[in-house]
Amino acid sequence: MCNKLTASFSIPFAFFLLLLSVTSATPEANENKVLPWRKPMAGTHAFLGDDGGGVNTATVCDTADRYRDWLKMESAPGCQTFQHDLPVVIEVVLFDPVRDTVGSIWRPIVKVHIPARNFTGYTQLLGVHPVVPSGTKIHFTRVGKSGPELYDTADAAQNTGHDLGEKVSATVLSYDPTSDDKFELHVQIDNGSYAGRRGWMLSLGATTDDGGEMDQFDKAVIENRR
Repeated sequence: MCNKLTASFSIPFAFFLLLLSVTSATPEANENKVLPWRKPMAGTHAFLGDDGGGVNTATVCDTADRYRDWLKMESAPGCQTFQHDLPVVIEVVLFDPVRDTVGSIWRPIVKVHIPARNFTGYTQLLGVHPVVPSGTKIHFTRVGKSGPELYDTADAAQNTGHDLGEKVSATVLSYDPTSDDKFELHVQIDNGSYAGRRGWMLSLGATTDDGGEMDQFDKAVIENRR
C-alpha cells in the first residue's frame, strides 16, 4: 500500500495553497493581503529569470519531471536555455511535496509559455519575476554596509549613487529588468533627505506593502514547518 506521507505526486498549486491556509496559523496564510500582481495565476505576464551562479540564462524543460531531473544534475533531454528576462505567460503552478523540497523549504514548479520562442515548458517559480505596476510602493533596508542608493540615470556608474540611509520607501515609476547594463528600477523617493527626487535603483532587496520580495511571486519559496 502506498504511504501517503512519502509518496511523490504533483498537486495543483491552488489546491496546495488552500491546504496551507487551513493548516497554518502563521501570517503567510493570509492570502487577502498579497498584492494581486504577485499572485502566480494562469494568464499572468512575467519575466524569465536565470539559473543563478552568475549566468544570464534560464533553463526551461518540456516536462516538470525533466526539469526536476535537471535540478538534480541528471540527464534531462527536452531542456533548453533561454536568455533571462524574456517575457513569459504563466499557465499553471505545480507542487510536489517530496520532489520540490530543498532542505527545509519548498520550491514549486511553474509552467510558462515563452511567446518570443514559441516554447512552453517548466521551470522554478522562484526563477520567474512579476511585472511590477507603476505606482507600487516599495521599501528598502540597509543590510550590513550595503545600503539603498539612488542613481541619476539608468546607465550611471555604480560608484555615483546617493546614499538613501538605513531605510527608505519609494514609488515605482517603471520596472524593466531586460537590460544587463542599466539599472532596472525607476522610482520617486517618498521619504528621507531625498524625498520627492526621481532616479534609478537596483531592485535587489525591495519589498512591497504585503511584506514580500518585489521581484518574486508569492509562495515562490515556502518554509516547510511540518
